Amino acid sequence: MRILAASDVHGNRYAVQLLRKKAVKADVIAIAGDLTVFEEDIEELVKLLSSTGRPLVVVPGNHELSDTFDFLADIYNVLNVNGRVVDINGVFFGGVGGQFGMLTINDTVVSQTVKNISSVDVFLTHIPPYGTKLDFLFGEHVGSKAIREFIERKKPKLVITGHLHENAKVVDKINNTVVVNPGPEGMFLDLE
Repeated sequence: MRILAASDVHGNRYAVQLLRKKAVKADVIAIAGDLTVFEEDIEELVKLLSSTGRPLVVVPGNHELSDTFDFLADIYNVLNVNGRVVDINGVFFGGVGGQFGMLTINDTVVSQTVKNISSVDVFLTHIPPYGTKLDFLFGEHVGSKAIREFIERKKPKLVITGHLHENAKVVDKINNTVVVNPGPEGMFLDLE
């Protein structure tokens, strides 16, 4: 499966059009939060990406509400995996989003959100896991310990994250799990 992954698009029309063009070479589009700036034009952006005909898998960032994506799921081909798992052609996607309006993450909320997620192949999380190249900012690790614990326990093949714009395009590993911040213009990730 070829995944076109992106995060922190923040309503950038150029990035959305670039993702639409790239989508013809992908099986799935996965957005790890902050598609918008506080939900401005969210329906239009979801419509543009879902019109590619590819499943659009999302988690909210700190600029979206999970309920908004759930509402749009009834209208467009969007799958919100915040706290749940979906099966796309035998590949299991799950995730945990950010918290609307908050720059930091509450690990207690994260633990509650992921507690019912079984094993997944691809895990979307807006906040990066603690202790990786993806959460290193201004000389310290600022990611989520609860997300790292989930990854170590459930061992997904791939984790798609974002939030820290400075770490776009950075790739790291936690044991055998590849962890990627694809940035707003997206990256192709092949899952075997």
